Amino acid sequence: MAKTSGSIRGNKHPKEISLDEYLGKRGLQSPISNFTDDKWRNIRLTARGRKKFEREADVARNEYHKRRNNAIAEYENLVKAGKIKRPRSTTMEALLSAAKGHPDNQSVQAARRLLKKRYNITIK
Repeated sequence: MAKTSGSIRGNKHPKEISLDEYLGKRGLQSPISNFTDDKWRNIRLTARGRKKFEREADVARNEYHKRRNNAIAEYENLVKAGKIKRPRSTTMEALLSAAKGHPDNQSVQAARRLLKKRYNITIK
Protein backbone atom coordinates (compact mmCIF):
# COMPACT_ATOMS: atom_id res chain seq x y z
CA MET A 1 0.00 0.00 0.00
CA ALA A 2 1.35 3.42 -0.95
CA LYS A 3 2.12 5.92 1.71
CA THR A 4 -0.19 8.91 1.68
CA SER A 5 1.34 12.34 1.33
CA GLY A 6 -0.52 14.27 3.99
CA SER A 7 -4.18 13.91 3.16
CA ILE A 8 -6.94 11.40 3.68
CA ARG A 9 -7.09 10.21 0.07
CA GLY A 10 -3.42 10.54 -0.79
CA ASN A 11 -3.67 13.90 -2.56
CA LYS A 12 -0.68 16.20 -2.38
CA HIS A 13 -2.68 18.98 -0.74
CA PRO A 14 -4.80 18.40 2.36
CA LYS A 15 -8.53 18.84 1.91
CA GLU A 16 -10.10 21.96 3.38
CA ILE A 17 -13.10 21.06 5.51
CA SER A 18 -14.79 22.96 8.30
CA LEU A 19 -15.78 21.45 11.62
CA ASP A 20 -19.48 21.79 10.74
CA GLU A 21 -19.00 19.94 7.45
CA TYR A 22 -16.97 17.24 9.18
CA LEU A 23 -19.63 16.73 11.86
CA GLY A 24 -22.41 16.93 9.28
CA LYS A 25 -20.93 14.02 7.31
CA ARG A 26 -21.17 11.94 10.47
CA GLY A 27 -24.68 13.08 11.39
CA LEU A 28 -23.44 15.03 14.42
CA GLN A 29 -23.75 18.65 13.30
CA SER A 30 -26.46 19.67 15.76
CA PRO A 31 -25.23 20.48 19.27
CA ILE A 32 -28.30 18.76 20.74
CA SER A 33 -29.55 15.23 20.24
CA ASN A 34 -32.82 14.77 18.36
CA PHE A 35 -33.77 11.56 20.13
CA THR A 36 -36.99 12.91 21.62
CA ASP A 37 -38.15 14.92 18.59
CA ASP A 38 -40.40 12.22 17.21
CA LYS A 39 -41.17 10.51 20.51
CA TRP A 40 -42.56 13.34 22.60
CA ARG A 41 -45.60 14.25 20.49
CA ASN A 42 -48.80 14.21 22.56
CA ILE A 43 -47.60 11.23 24.49
CA ARG A 44 -49.46 10.21 27.62
CA LEU A 45 -47.44 8.06 29.92
CA THR A 46 -47.85 6.81 33.42
CA ALA A 47 -45.29 7.95 35.98
CA ARG A 48 -43.39 4.70 35.51
CA GLY A 49 -43.47 5.04 31.73
CA ARG A 50 -42.32 8.65 31.91
CA LYS A 51 -39.35 7.71 34.10
CA LYS A 52 -38.39 4.95 31.69
CA PHE A 53 -38.68 7.37 28.77
CA GLU A 54 -36.53 9.94 30.57
CA ARG A 55 -33.87 7.30 31.32
CA GLU A 56 -33.80 6.23 27.67
CA ALA A 57 -33.57 9.86 26.58
CA ASP A 58 -30.69 10.51 28.99
CA VAL A 59 -28.80 7.47 27.70
CA ALA A 60 -29.35 8.53 24.08
CA ARG A 61 -28.35 12.13 24.82
CA ASN A 62 -25.16 11.07 26.62
CA GLU A 63 -24.30 8.64 23.80
CA TYR A 64 -24.80 11.40 21.21
CA HIS A 65 -22.57 13.85 23.09
CA LYS A 66 -19.84 11.24 23.51
CA ARG A 67 -19.91 10.51 19.77
CA ARG A 68 -19.92 14.24 18.95
CA ASN A 69 -17.05 15.04 21.32
CA ASN A 70 -15.04 12.11 19.91
CA ALA A 71 -15.65 13.38 16.37
CA ILE A 72 -14.52 16.89 17.37
CA ALA A 73 -11.36 15.46 18.93
CA GLU A 74 -10.76 13.36 15.80
CA TYR A 75 -11.15 16.49 13.63
CA GLU A 76 -8.64 18.38 15.77
CA ASN A 77 -6.18 15.47 15.55
CA LEU A 78 -6.52 15.34 11.75
CA VAL A 79 -5.89 19.09 11.56
CA LYS A 80 -2.80 18.78 13.77
CA ALA A 81 -1.52 15.86 11.70
CA GLY A 82 -1.96 17.88 8.51
CA LYS A 83 -4.33 15.41 6.86
CA ILE A 84 -7.05 18.03 6.60
CA LYS A 85 -6.98 21.75 7.14
CA ARG A 86 -9.44 24.35 8.30
CA PRO A 87 -10.86 26.53 5.57
CA ARG A 88 -9.53 30.01 5.27
CA SER A 89 -11.99 32.53 6.60
CA THR A 90 -11.02 35.90 5.22
CA THR A 91 -13.53 38.66 4.72
CA MET A 92 -13.13 38.55 0.97
CA GLU A 93 -13.77 34.80 0.78
CA ALA A 94 -16.85 35.13 2.97
CA LEU A 95 -18.17 37.92 0.76
CA LEU A 96 -17.48 35.93 -2.40
CA SER A 97 -19.39 32.93 -1.10
CA ALA A 98 -22.30 35.14 0.00
CA ALA A 99 -22.37 36.96 -3.34
CA LYS A 100 -22.98 33.71 -5.25
CA GLY A 101 -26.59 33.51 -4.10
CA HIS A 102 -29.80 34.62 -5.74
CA PRO A 103 -29.66 38.31 -6.77
CA ASP A 104 -33.00 39.09 -5.09
CA ASN A 105 -31.68 38.33 -1.60
CA GLN A 106 -30.66 41.39 0.39
CA SER A 107 -27.60 39.66 1.84
CA VAL A 108 -26.38 38.80 -1.67
CA GLN A 109 -26.89 42.38 -2.80
CA ALA A 110 -25.01 43.69 0.24
CA ALA A 111 -22.12 41.28 -0.33
CA ARG A 112 -21.88 42.37 -3.97
CA ARG A 113 -21.88 46.05 -3.00
CA LEU A 114 -19.07 45.46 -0.49
CA LEU A 115 -17.03 43.49 -3.03
CA LYS A 116 -17.42 46.32 -5.52
CA LYS A 117 -16.55 49.01 -2.98
CA ARG A 118 -13.64 47.31 -1.18
CA TYR A 119 -12.04 45.10 -3.83
CA ASN A 120 -13.44 46.45 -7.11
CA ILE A 121 -14.90 43.03 -7.95
CA THR A 122 -18.14 42.95 -9.91
CA ILE A 123 -20.33 39.83 -9.82
CA LYS A 124 -23.38 39.63 -12.04
